[in-house]
Amino acid sequence: MILRNVDSRAASLRHWKRIFLASSALAVTALAMPVQASPTPISALIYDYSINDPSTAGMVTNLAASQTAAGNTPAISAVGTSISLSSYGQVWDLGANVALTSEQVAYYTAYLQNGGTLFVMGENAGWGVNRNTSISSLLSSLGGGTVTVTGNSDNNQTIASQFLIANQNANVTFAAVGAFGSVGTGTCITSGCGAAAWGVGTLANATKGAIVSVLDVNFLGTLYLQQDFIDNLIGYLHQQQQISDGTLPNPNAKKDIVDPSGAALASQLGSALNYRFDGGVLTADQDVAGGFTVTANGGSIVYAGTD
Repeated sequence: MILRNVDSRAASLRHWKRIFLASSALAVTALAMPVQASPTPISALIYDYSINDPSTAGMVTNLAASQTAAGNTPAISAVGTSISLSSYGQVWDLGANVALTSEQVAYYTAYLQNGGTLFVMGENAGWGVNRNTSISSLLSSLGGGTVTVTGNSDNNQTIASQFLIANQNANVTFAAVGAFGSVGTGTCITSGCGAAAWGVGTLANATKGAIVSVLDVNFLGTLYLQQDFIDNLIGYLHQQQQISDGTLPNPNAKKDIVDPSGAALASQLGSALNYRFDGGVLTADQDVAGGFTVTANGGSIVYAGTD
């Protein structure tokens, strides 16, 4: 059976509610985001849309330079060119206001299902509406839930700590950035949700893949260049590739309940932890049932007042 925390605040406010396992007990282990291993150089494909918008040429150049500085090998391809993605560790699609085609959706889906990592540029709701709709549709088809873009967000935003991979600069300044109204199974990268990520394991129909989307082109341009943010996005996608290929552990992986030695406190179960209990009987405090979803997997579940 799988025990998932669906309301960490409710669980943490309960004082010392206990989960008892009749045939196995819960061994709670602290879980943190994995530290990135020494990066192995990869090839990164950058799709160039300057044929549609010449002003984006500088953004391609800046991104290619950033990939090179990270130790990667960038390759640049004009949008619309048919190319195999299988040899690339990262693919960057910079078509901020050009909707994804059905062909692109098909080969991105196959790429992600095989463990690829993808960056898809979006834009604010005024300039990138068609593009944003196509990104939302792609994520929905991949099992990423309901994803919407609603208006703009503040230009000055703070980056969540788990995305500070290459450096510790938590500040980013956009220019007319959009805002994700909902991210489905994803996570907001920045405080105003002008950027979001769907890491390995969060896309039900492409569990090995990862996607990042930023709703602003300007952070890659010379005038508004956000170098530290770019480096962290490259680092995050590299980290996700390492999780996919097994070089790093997946922080979302389910933890087996082992070591039948007694009781564990529900208040110690962090919001990012998942647990698996196979066989036997799980006896859980009734109050815990309001904060957790428990799914049987060959065992049985008994709720009881254990205080």
